[in-house]
Formats: sequence, structure tokens, C-alpha cells
Amino acid sequence: MEIAPPSPGSPLLLRVQDLALIRGAAPLRRPFSFDCASAWIAVIGGNGVGKSTLMLSLAGLLSQASGRIFVAKRSSEAGMLLPLTERSQKEKAQSIAWMGQSESINGRWLVADLVSLGRLPWRDQDNSEASGAIHASAQLWIEALGLEALWHRRLDQLSGGERQRVLIGRTLAVDAPLILLDEPSLHLDPLYQMQLSGWLAASASRGQLVLTATHDLNWALSADAVLLLSKQNAPLLARVDCQNLHRAIESEMGGAIEIRALDEQAGRRWHALTRRTVIQK
Repeated sequence: MEIAPPSPGSPLLLRVQDLALIRGAAPLRRPFSFDCASAWIAVIGGNGVGKSTLMLSLAGLLSQASGRIFVAKRSSEAGMLLPLTERSQKEKAQSIAWMGQSESINGRWLVADLVSLGRLPWRDQDNSEASGAIHASAQLWIEALGLEALWHRRLDQLSGGERQRVLIGRTLAVDAPLILLDEPSLHLDPLYQMQLSGWLAASASRGQLVLTATHDLNWALSADAVLLLSKQNAPLLARVDCQNLHRAIESEMGGAIEIRALDEQAGRRWHALTRRTVIQK
């Protein structure tokens, strides 16, 4: 089964061929394939459907998964894909940035030092490593995550949401062409959810592909495209304005929600709205 890419004709950053997962819903244990160009893609689906398993597989961290994964080494090499299995460990670390679900960090690390760990795959090229500085292109996500105010604080002084922002920052510091974030909006307050989504929405302009697993439907509908995983149906990858995608999401939610377009000042946006139910007495 082939899943159409969200941006036909664009240079590819990721190609997945005949991937079958050992965990998750039955449709994911059958081989499926898809291509992705630069974009923000939200991965959604119910509990236990295999979102985290898919993300681990794409990161090359689940050796039991079958199939082949091809990734560009740099954003400038879009369309020049090599199998992940033929990359060195250093090249994998440069190609894919990964943040797992509910990662924990402890100790007396300074935020600046922990975020700088994201640059380790590039330490040979970074002249600024000794000073703990971050690549100049990072200023936008540093501002989006509000890390300036935390930069010189210790991790053991931070709240859960602040730690989550630091973990996201460490991942984005890699500046990889493929970024995988499992539940990144978890613990973030509405302000930082909005600011992070704004940064993610510019993924295509930066030549990056970002996949975010999330349970937040309205946050997911801010993405360029959605990859819907199901317990009954084959995976569906479609642009966020696709009506077939909307109907499929509504079906997965048992008809409890409906996807509607709301015209806002910034343009048309899609929202998941709860359907009114009438309780029969």
C-alpha cells in the first residue's frame, strides 16, 4: 500500500518502503510506504495505535521493525536519499533529531549546557562548541520556546513545562533535516504551544521535515499535513485541508467531533469541534 506524499513534486527528505511495525494496531503490522518532503506533519491516532512505535522506527531505534528507511543527510541534499542502515552513527545523528515521549532529565545541568548537547553530532564543524554557544540559525526557536530567560538556570530549578521546552530545544539544536518529536506539546502552556506551532509551521521554508506525534487534534490541524494511524484502517497521510482526512478523523473519534473551517484574520483554519449530544431521559 502506498501513501501519497503531502507535497507532490517537492524534493524528498524521507522515504519509507514496506515498513511493518511489531507493535501497534494490526494495519501497522502490514507493510506500508510513504514519501515526505519538507513540511510539518502531525501524527495522530488513539492510544496503543503505534504512534510512538512509528516514531522510534523512523529514528532507527527499533531494530525489530521491518522495511527500509531513506533519509537525506542535510536539508541541502533533499532528494539525495540513502538508506538509514548505510549511514554511520555520526551521519544518523546529523540526519535525524529525536525527542521521545516523557523524557526525563535530572541533575544540576545548566539549560545552556543541555541544549548545547544537541550540537554534538556537528562538534567537528562547530568552532563555538567550547563556549557552549548555539548555531546562529537557532534564534527563532530559542525565542519561540522562551529559552532566553532559562538559559543560565539549573534543570533542578525548572518546572515540568520548562524542562519540556529545554528538551525540545536540545532536539532542535541538531538542525537536522528530519526532526521527530513525540508529544512535544505535553506540559506546555497555551502560549508556548502556540509559539512552537508557529515555528513548526515554517518547516517547509527552512527545508526541514518535522513529524510530531500528538493527541491534541486542534494542534495537529495547524500542521501542513496529518498522518492518521488507525486500529482498523490503513494509515492515511493527507494535507490538512483534505475532506477525506476530516471524515476519517471523525470516524476514528466515533462521531464525537466534527472538523470545521473557521475563517480567521490569518486565513482559513481547521478545528476539531465537539458535537453536541442529547441525553435521552
